[in-house]
Amino acid sequence: MPRWTPQEHAEIDTVRLRLADLLMDAPPFPEVIGDRKIIRYLRGHDHNIEKVCDLYGKFLRWRKTANVDEIRRNIVERGMDHPLKFPKGELIQSLMPALIIAPDAQDILGSPVVLDQYNFSPQDLLNNFTLEDYILYATYCLEYRQIILEQISEERESAFLSTLTDEEKADIDRLESDKPPYGVIAQSCVIRDLNGVGFEHLSAKGQEIIRAVIALASDNYPELMRKAFMVNTPWIFNTVWFFIKGLLAARTVAKISIMGTTFMDEIEKEIPRENIPALIGGPYIGYQKYVPYAFDKSYLCPWGDESQPSEDTPTQEEVQETSELLIIEEATIVVTSVEESSSTPETPVGDAVVVRSHEQVAVEIDISLITLQTSG
Repeated sequence: MPRWTPQEHAEIDTVRLRLADLLMDAPPFPEVIGDRKIIRYLRGHDHNIEKVCDLYGKFLRWRKTANVDEIRRNIVERGMDHPLKFPKGELIQSLMPALIIAPDAQDILGSPVVLDQYNFSPQDLLNNFTLEDYILYATYCLEYRQIILEQISEERESAFLSTLTDEEKADIDRLESDKPPYGVIAQSCVIRDLNGVGFEHLSAKGQEIIRAVIALASDNYPELMRKAFMVNTPWIFNTVWFFIKGLLAARTVAKISIMGTTFMDEIEKEIPRENIPALIGGPYIGYQKYVPYAFDKSYLCPWGDESQPSEDTPTQEEVQETSELLIIEEATIVVTSVEESSSTPETPVGDAVVVRSHEQVAVEIDISLITLQTSG
């Protein structure tokens, strides 16, 4: 009974061999260097070893240069255990309410619910906090989501293994076994409420944000999303959806269901009504109060708890420097990905067709739309 398919076991070994130096230099966070992280990259990129090694290697380097490992320590070990405690968390949540992840509200397959809303003015947002503030907050949210999904995966996998008989345990990790793999990869069920999306979301203000965040999610946090519901979609969304699809992996596009205003019946087929957030008309209100997630530090911190601030705890100045590094790193990756594409989309405008480059399209799609990739 193998943990993964024989092909995936071989691919994991190949990735580990090629990136041995980077993996040796990384902290032993299971959601960063464990098998599940590599599996997410493999499945998210059609098992293309060359691409996986390139992106996973960039991810490991990015964590080091952008100080992301300190963000992880702040979340798990230093008490920043809820989005309201993230830098600018209360302010950002008040201006653009969201459910980052709800471990206690799951869909019918056990995927925790995530909800994003877009009924806000991009101009108002940038009047209240900086681009650096938002990128840092978004990184905290992605780290938080990834850690929780890793812990859920481990808990479910361990629960399954505890039910095995001695004979079945003896069969563990035999690749030639005819039994299905037992490895667990937990994912989220995402709802994106597009009520309020309009022309302002495609304005120049969004251009600043898109260059910084488009690769942050898709390149560094693949396969966190099982399913996405796009609800209350306005007519303008249908206009830009053609371009958004071109920026997303085919596997991600296949996960997305686009709905108008009559969406509740369809969502209830996937999410029990009691777990549908009040933000879109359901009864779930767990996100409205501070409830810290109970991180399993025996698993997430096998070297011991560092909950007390140490000499390595970043100062406010270092936090600001981290957010600037995040922007520089991700902007570079976006430019590279744009140059690699040779196709040129066409936008119908009245009876005319305006030909635009992928780079032009990328900088015109606001964060409110492109965050499709946040859990892709």
